[in-house]
Amino acid sequence: MTLASFGCSLTYGTELQDDARHLASPTPSQHTWPALVAEKLGMPYRCMARGGVGNLAIMDKLLRHRYYDPDDLMIINWTFTDRFDYSDPNGSHYNKGRRDYLTCRPTEVDEASAMYFRVLHSEYRDKLTALTYIKNTIDILKKHNTRFFMTNVDDSLMCQRWHAPPQIVELQEEVQPHLHAFEGRNFLDWARHREFAITPAGHPLEAAHAAAAELMLPEIQQILD
Repeated sequence: MTLASFGCSLTYGTELQDDARHLASPTPSQHTWPALVAEKLGMPYRCMARGGVGNLAIMDKLLRHRYYDPDDLMIINWTFTDRFDYSDPNGSHYNKGRRDYLTCRPTEVDEASAMYFRVLHSEYRDKLTALTYIKNTIDILKKHNTRFFMTNVDDSLMCQRWHAPPQIVELQEEVQPHLHAFEGRNFLDWARHREFAITPAGHPLEAAHAAAAELMLPEIQQILD
């Protein structure tokens, strides 16, 4: 059994010392908290995360992975809800071995992102679609008795002050029991609260990941027992 992780740059390990994105064959960091948990458990580790992606891409990749490797333990770190994934016509849906999604992000200045956030984006849609992705994923994983552990980095997902009609609240109540927190916070806010080093781009460094691994290990161990 392998421990497989899914998420964005926070799971890939962007800006950690062994981040090798600049190489022809980039490899994810072995110093992220999921990688360190795998090491502590004596399990092989496989990182399926990619920097900058949204929750649709995360869901698609993990469900595909579950189909081919159903016995793996999956650590799933949901990302920011305002990222919009769309199918890349040059991607692996059509050309094997290529990226399958492109992603619009509010920090980007490309034409697609500018158009999306100017014309199509809404915070309500962000919340509804993200909750739907997570709920569908939970249902499928539970149906197949797949062992999994989920976290979420975006607090707007569970906010009930804004954009929270009954259908949103119902979805929140469905997914809440499956979302694990770092002492009541998401990973990024927890790292800031604990005053760990964080890069200007918002990536916690090695000390934060090491402490997070120690914190999450007992909960993940319970899944395996």
